[in-house]
Amino acid sequence: MKKIPLFIFLVSVIFNLYAQEKDSLSLSQKVYHLNYWVDIPLTAVAAVTASLGAVAVDNKSPLDSLTIIGLDANDINRFDRSATWQDADFAPTARRISDVTLAVSNMLPLLLLVDKKIRQDWGDLLLLYLETQAITGNLYFWGCVVHVDRIRPLVYNQDVPWEEKTGELPGL
Repeated sequence: MKKIPLFIFLVSVIFNLYAQEKDSLSLSQKVYHLNYWVDIPLTAVAAVTASLGAVAVDNKSPLDSLTIIGLDANDINRFDRSATWQDADFAPTARRISDVTLAVSNMLPLLLLVDKKIRQDWGDLLLLYLETQAITGNLYFWGCVVHVDRIRPLVYNQDVPWEEKTGELPGL
């Protein structure tokens, strides 16, 4: 069953490689057009504000013990309830899988450098990548984490260690 997603991925990659039309761009033409007077300052400001968002998330106060003790899984959304009874021993493995998947997905754009037409525009690609990461960071930190005080479903799980619920474990 695990081979089906891999097969679908490989088939889609192969079809995309062979289905692309030859375009009229020569190797000397640029693939992307950027307005550096807009994109560079936007990227810099977005990177700074995303960094400030990360600091604001780190400075959020942890849950206190009275709040955690008073939590009831029946009070949360139905689609989140299944997370309240998941195997707590699997959580470190799930976190590791998530971290590796995130790292790999962040590195996947490097595959664009295989194409000669795109490789010549590595500077523009780097700027676009950094700009995208900075904007996405802002959306995540300022739109979801800093201003939304939503308790993660794992905190409702009775089998999760107290240190993990309060955020006292290193690396959380």
